[in-house]
Order: sequence, then C-alpha cells, then structure tokens
Amino acid sequence: MSAKSQKGHTGNGDDPPPGDGVPPAEHPGRGRTREDEVSVLDILLVIARNRAIILGCMVVFGGIAGLYTLSMSETYTAEATVIREGQSASDQVGGQSAALRGLGFDVGGGGGGGLGPGSYPAILNTREVRLAVARDTFSYPDVEEPMTYVDYVNRPTEPSWPDVLLDYTLWLPWTLRDALREMEPVEVDEKSIYPTPEEERAMRAVGGKVETSNEGGFMVISATTDGPEFSAELTKSFIRHLTDRVQDLRTERTQRNLEFVEQKYQEAKRKLEAAEDRLASFLDRNQNIRSAELRNQRDRLQRQVQHQLELYNDWQGQLTQAEIELQRSEPVVTTVEAPVPPSDPDSSRPQLFLIVGLLFGLFLGMAGAFVKAFLRYATDESDEEVQAKVEELKRAFVPGKVRERFGGARKAE
Repeated sequence: MSAKSQKGHTGNGDDPPPGDGVPPAEHPGRGRTREDEVSVLDILLVIARNRAIILGCMVVFGGIAGLYTLSMSETYTAEATVIREGQSASDQVGGQSAALRGLGFDVGGGGGGGLGPGSYPAILNTREVRLAVARDTFSYPDVEEPMTYVDYVNRPTEPSWPDVLLDYTLWLPWTLRDALREMEPVEVDEKSIYPTPEEERAMRAVGGKVETSNEGGFMVISATTDGPEFSAELTKSFIRHLTDRVQDLRTERTQRNLEFVEQKYQEAKRKLEAAEDRLASFLDRNQNIRSAELRNQRDRLQRQVQHQLELYNDWQGQLTQAEIELQRSEPVVTTVEAPVPPSDPDSSRPQLFLIVGLLFGLFLGMAGAFVKAFLRYATDESDEEVQAKVEELKRAFVPGKVRERFGGARKAE
C-alpha cells in the first residue's frame, strides 16, 4: 500500500475520525440528546395516554358542582341609584382671608370638606354602617317571623348535604380555618368586647351581600340575597345608614370647626381690646402731640388697632357661618332610583360554580396524570446518577405502598 493510500486511511490531524462504531448519541460526555429532553409532544402524549383520568376528574367535580348548583336557592339583586352630594363652592365662607387659606386652615362653613363623593363606597363598607344594617329587622323568605339580621345569621340550622359535601371538598381549606377559629378561647366580657361575636358574624355575612359601582356621576348600590323583598329592604337599609354615617361625620367635623373658629374669635377679640387699650393710654398721656416721634407712635398704634379690627370682623363672620352650618340639615345622599324587589332571579352564579368545578377537576386530573407518568419513568432502567436522584425523590415524596404498587406493576409488564 502506498504512502498516499496510507494517508487516506489514517487522515491528518485536522480531520475528525471516521467513527468507532458507536452512535454519536451514545458517546459519553457529549451532552444531552434529543431523547433526554422533555418536549411539548411528550407533555401532550402524557395527557393523551391519561385522558380517562382527566375526564373522570372533570366529570366527578363537575357533577358535584352541578348538584350543588341545582340545590342552590335562586338569588335576586336589587339596585338603587343615588347621587353623592359633595361640598360646593357656595359652602365656603366668602370672608376667609388669603393668609389663613395659605396656612392650610379650612375655617369655612363647609362641613363636607374631606368627605368627597369618592369616599362614599369606603364609608358604606365601614364597621359602623355594617353593624347598623345587621341590627335592622328584615323579612326573610325562609323564616316566618321578621327578625334582625344578627338573629337570622346565628339561628340554629341544619346544613344541607351539598353544603357538607362542598365544605369537605372544594372549600376544605376554609372549613379548617373556621374550625380553628372556633377552637380559640373567647373571653365573655360585655364591657371589653364590642361588637359581640354574633354581631361580627352577621357583619361579615351582610358585607358580602352588597356591592357598589360608579356610573358617571352616580353611585349604584346593589344587594344580592335569596329573596326579592329582602334584597330591596337590605339596599334601603344600606342607603339609610350610609346617609346617617356621612351626616354624623360632617356634623362632627363642623363641630370641631366651630370650636376652632370660636377659639380664634376670642383670641382676636382679646388682641383688639389690648390694642385699643394701648392706643387710649397713649392718647391720655399725650393730649397735644407736636413732635414727629409721638405722631409716628400714634399712627403705629392706630394701624395695630385697625389690623386687629379686621381680623376680629373676619373671625366674627366665620363664627356666624359655622353656627349656621352646624344647625343646617342638608341631604348628603339623594336617591335617584329607589330599589324595588326584582322580578327575575340572577342567572350568572350557577354557571360560575359549574365552571369552577370543571376547572378544578381538570387541574386535579392533569396533576394525577403527570404523577403517574413520573412514577412509571422512575421505574425504568436509566443512568445510574439519574436513577439515584429519582430514588431519592421517591423516598422523599412518594409513600412506600405507592412505590411498591407501581414498581410491581412495571416489573409484571
């Protein structure tokens, strides 16, 4: 064989070797191969192979949600449209000085400052309003005698089987949370506990039945219950107690404003009297003023009296306006459209429960499918390092009986 022929067989240092009979995918140290990577096709294949589990979970939990939807009583929503009255420019005192406004003093008669229309939804959901509504008396569709909402929420009742089923399936975390709260010791002391635990429960329940929304310059208040008359009465109660609460806040603020203005008025009065006394004493001591120095002193004292007189008149006018504002009663919430008992029940909530049940079943079924695929992959023969990691994960998260069951099934195959 010639040297050229030998060179063609051996190759030079720059050419790669022709191969050693081992496929490139099996060469150690060359990184992960295409078969080692998890692709979208692998995920879809797992879903396709376990579609029976996924569909079964969706059917089970969708059926539970459907049964609960059928057992639910129909809900009714009553709405009312109101106008939130805010402070107008006419409520400001015309005699308010620019210096006081620059210092940030709101000494005008407008008792609604700081309680603009934007704060009304927050006031509606305060503890004071919800507690007042919970103490009102209503007529309920499932109770013959009218009673307060506190008594209605805390009356002894037997839960229906759909409620029990959902409490220990979909709502299990919240059921455990409520059970832990009931286990906490409660001190029975009427002087220190306000409101009572029964009223707290009623306040939480009634707060979940009312909603607010803004439509242009109007505010829409709606209440959703299982009775049309109850929904309308509850909406009226919220509007009434919202009006009372806003009026109380305005009256409280106006009272503080009146006290502040009266204090400043008395202070201005004392300074005016002191300035007048200094001017009178100076004039008594100097009857015939001829020198320029004495005339300057007299003019200075007169300017002080004039300045204090202007402040006195300003505070006197603001005091009169504050007294009028405290005695004036004006509507803070004007009802444009009063709530009426709705004639048709709501139709969106049953569909929502059914969708939640189907989505929960889908999530649980897919989780079970991937856990099953992982356990099957863990029993396959693979690289020693990968197998060791899988075994550690199995010992940490998979119960022993489950490992034995899937391991035996895989060996039998």
